Amino acid sequence: MDIIRVGRVSSIDYEKGLVSVYYEDKGASVSSSMPVLSNGEYKMHGIGEMVVTAHLSNGTAHGIVLGTIFNDAQLPEYSGQGTYYKKLCDNCYIKGASGNIVFNINSA
Repeated sequence: MDIIRVGRVSSIDYEKGLVSVYYEDKGASVSSSMPVLSNGEYKMHGIGEMVVTAHLSNGTAHGIVLGTIFNDAQLPEYSGQGTYYKKLCDNCYIKGASGNIVFNINSA
């Protein structure tokens, strides 16, 4: 039984904060809708993004999406030692590096 798994977001329920996940390694199976770990924030993952999920030990029907992971298709937008970057939305982010903090808000 796989408690921790890696898959890709298959569908999104924005109002409820749920996603279903496609698992290539399990015969192309798709999970039921699972909640996304929020930590008090709302930021839904995109279709096709690679995510890590945790499933209950009594079966894989119920679980939670822990978050996205970097991979060849999802590289960090900014990187480097001492760099902090948080994408807030398509045109908004916070970036910190070398003692400087940048807040970018672009309404375009």
